[in-house]
Amino acid sequence: MIGPRSRRPGIASKLMLVSIVLVAIPWLASRYFDEIAVFVLEGQRSALQLAAQAVSTVLHDREDLFEVDVTQPVPLGDCSPLPLLGPIQLDGLARDWTDLPERTCHFEGVHSLASSGANAASLDLALGERNGYLYALFRVRDDVVHLRSPRHRNLDGSDHLRLALPGEAGEQRRIVVTAKRPGAVSAYEVDEFWKYAIGDGVAIREIRGHWAEAPGGYTIELRLPLALLPDKKLGIAVADVDTFTGPVVAQAGTVPSGATGDLDLAVLPSPDITYILRALDLPGARISVIDYERRTRAEVGIDGIALVEDSERERLVRGALAHRVGTPYTVMPFSGEQVTAASAPVYQGGRVMGAVLIEQSNQQILGLQREQLERALYSIVAACVAIAAILWCFALRLAWRIHRLRDEASAAIDDDGRVLHTEVVAGRRSGDEVGDLSRTVSGLLGRLARYTDFLEQIPRMLRHELSNPLNSVSTSLQNLVSEQPDLKGSKYVQSAERGVVRIGEILSGLTDAASLEQALRDDEPERVDLTDLVARYVENFAASCPQRGFLLHQSDASIFVVGSGFRIEQVLDKLVDNAVAFSPRESEIEIELQVANGCALLTVANTGPGVPAAIRERVFDSMVSDPAASTSERPHLGIGLYVVRLIVEHMGGTAAVQERDGGGTLILVNLPLADRYPAEVSRVTRSLAVYP
Repeated sequence: MIGPRSRRPGIASKLMLVSIVLVAIPWLASRYFDEIAVFVLEGQRSALQLAAQAVSTVLHDREDLFEVDVTQPVPLGDCSPLPLLGPIQLDGLARDWTDLPERTCHFEGVHSLASSGANAASLDLALGERNGYLYALFRVRDDVVHLRSPRHRNLDGSDHLRLALPGEAGEQRRIVVTAKRPGAVSAYEVDEFWKYAIGDGVAIREIRGHWAEAPGGYTIELRLPLALLPDKKLGIAVADVDTFTGPVVAQAGTVPSGATGDLDLAVLPSPDITYILRALDLPGARISVIDYERRTRAEVGIDGIALVEDSERERLVRGALAHRVGTPYTVMPFSGEQVTAASAPVYQGGRVMGAVLIEQSNQQILGLQREQLERALYSIVAACVAIAAILWCFALRLAWRIHRLRDEASAAIDDDGRVLHTEVVAGRRSGDEVGDLSRTVSGLLGRLARYTDFLEQIPRMLRHELSNPLNSVSTSLQNLVSEQPDLKGSKYVQSAERGVVRIGEILSGLTDAASLEQALRDDEPERVDLTDLVARYVENFAASCPQRGFLLHQSDASIFVVGSGFRIEQVLDKLVDNAVAFSPRESEIEIELQVANGCALLTVANTGPGVPAAIRERVFDSMVSDPAASTSERPHLGIGLYVVRLIVEHMGGTAAVQERDGGGTLILVNLPLADRYPAEVSRVTRSLAVYP
């Protein structure tokens, strides 16, 4: 049998470990899918930029789309300037206004660039006349009030009041009323974009007023000469700016009754632009068109879409409105987690009329992308699991085939190296490497069996070939002594006779070991009274060996085993001969027979030098002996204990050797009992021989 080896990972375990690498594939795929999401957003941003440019191209050179709808003016109505009974102090407190509730008109803001859900500015307006002046009281509701910063030159970067007056040549004058801090206001005539002061940039002294803070907004009291209004035409608007230098997010205003439409600052959405945008509607998006004054002229799409940050929105619109004609458009789109936005300018001839702003939700495209990627990831995981399962099944089957081959090859040779069978059935018909290995092992076993048979035949051949010459030598020596009686005591003749005897013993031992297995298979088992057999054997052997003392320890109760009495005597021969050979003269040899652990235990002990530790584990193997114990008179070939082991194992028992307490060797033989014994058999000591 092939001895056991330390357990190490087998082929199946290694393949299973290698298959774990497949787990890295879904992990790498998930990392790659995260990068794909970024690529998708980049693609959407580029597509949205192209869409914004396409919408702006549709609106190019359509000045009529950006004109104010003059057919729907907001009339002043009951807010006509009524005479004031007393003087008005410009302090923003409105304490000296008479009949104020009757004079006040309310106007809601008109959204321009308002964020979703934001409240635009609203206006409560009261007008009055006294001593050639027009007085106006503006009470504005505004959540965030920004006064003008002295660092900014533009006038539209903070909350302000816009006035539209008729000029001397019929043109329209634009005046912005603003304040750097609560208190006196300043009025400036500005350009057509309501941005910068024109002329020398000095404030108009004829227009005076006061800016006062109020809960939820602010109050402005204003006075201007009626001489500036020859036809009593006036356009009024309140501009709401949520950030410094930011866009106008809302306007509220009106025109007096009888005023022409060109003085109207209340801008209504353009139905023509709305119609065009609806034809260009994008799924999941909102399209807005803003004119140069930051007012929303049209808006279509999803109302509940998440808006981009105010800073990014301002950047996109400001970049589009400030773009120069003829240069590449370089304002980068905004791409966030929730929404992507892009803008493009709208041209009219050589100037920018407005901007197109498109905001599109990322949820739909990311949701679709995530759904597809999850489906792909699940497919990858399923494929990896299937591949791993196939690898595991293949590994288990391969390991099973190799284990079968190993077990069968191991069982083909016994512990003594004899080949029991030369054919390995496992895998011999397979065409792969395992089958090739199986057929190779079968061939090796066949060659080994032939060689083993040859070695087993050598002792028989030697005995057959040497017996006749050895007999001739022995007969010749006898004849020589008969013819020459004076040679009978010759030391040379005696040495030759001892040599002949030793050669005969050697041949006999080798032959017995070689033919013992076949003889054991031919024996018929029987019940043997081991107690009686051991007692008779020790008594006979003690009589023939007066140089040793023998002690037998056993009881009178019969101990039966199943086997051959002749073979048991052969075991005793080898054990006692071995004890005599390895013990000094006039020493004591102890033989003990008892029942222990359900077996018949036979022990033979001597007081010799003991078995060397180097060969103690192999002392029952063939041709293993202590070289120091072998003499010229009695050579030791290592056959005796080997014969003992073969006979004992054939009877189902075991043999072992130990070091005797106090020095010497103790050999133990366990044989299975033929009957059950209820208890340990008591030991009785018998002295069968005494020292000579």
